[in-house]
Amino acid sequence: MSESSTDWQALSLVPGAELIVGWRPRRSRLDAAAIELSRDVASEMQSMCRGTLDHLADLIRRPYGGSPYIEPGEEYLAIPVTELASTPVRARTIEDDEATGLSDLQRLVTTPGLAPLSRSDLQDGRYLFYAVICTEQGTGQRIGFARQTDPHRVARAGGLTALFGQEGLRRLEDPVFVFEAGFDLVISPDEVAVLRLEAFNRMFADLNTLALAAPANAGKVAGLVGQVAPAAIEALARAAAARPSVARRLQRLAQADTVPSVTSQDLSQAMVKHGLDPAQLVADDEITFLEEQAAVFLDLIEQLYYETDFTGEHRRSDRYSPLKP
Repeated sequence: MSESSTDWQALSLVPGAELIVGWRPRRSRLDAAAIELSRDVASEMQSMCRGTLDHLADLIRRPYGGSPYIEPGEEYLAIPVTELASTPVRARTIEDDEATGLSDLQRLVTTPGLAPLSRSDLQDGRYLFYAVICTEQGTGQRIGFARQTDPHRVARAGGLTALFGQEGLRRLEDPVFVFEAGFDLVISPDEVAVLRLEAFNRMFADLNTLALAAPANAGKVAGLVGQVAPAAIEALARAAAARPSVARRLQRLAQADTVPSVTSQDLSQAMVKHGLDPAQLVADDEITFLEEQAAVFLDLIEQLYYETDFTGEHRRSDRYSPLKP
């Protein structure tokens, strides 16, 4: 994990802003298109982005790791972009820009000149998110401010949308955009700031990419741990392919430098300590398990089990981050 962090408040933004709205063309991918802005609206959006950068300076920065949780309005999760890089796989096409290794959202933020949406496109569209994109003064780097919600409202069949004016209510046929006061994610070239964890999980859920990378990730984690049977590596890969939460954990562990090197005896002792049956994960001095026990294996490797200080109760820490960055 990177020890450096982005000084969000120190970032200087060029006047003006761009707007994109995005959707999922299929489960594992994001796509987006641009929407033209007037000068006044672009200026207002740039001010909203500036306010978000200042707001980040008032929040507690929590490092990425473990099973993170952030307290809304008090904390943000800081994720180095190196830990979000997609693993290039054969299933991707040339248009996916494999060479960059970026997640879809990062790619869309860093790509200028996306095709614009027409009025007719907006009439029938459903969108997962919108992102305001600003440019950093001096470097020219693009910084995205994303909100995981559909910003536009249109009149639906059988209903009526009206606007109150000097002559009373009049029918409103053009799409109307409603933008929230804040953002869920801030995407810079070096770091992603997560203000709402649910939005991060949905918008960085390159599920097929993680599933396809599962065998390699399982092999790497097993190599770091040691004494893991080939059958267990295959079970771990199958579990990751079937469950996105397991795939994300496996990806994170494969990229981390904190995976402990443990023996089968170490694992058995830890399981006995927490009242678990070592036979679930260990046989004949080898770490071996079925797909159903893969999550327990990851729990132990991530050291999520603990004993309470005063009652001696054994618990699983569902959400945690290191006490020290």
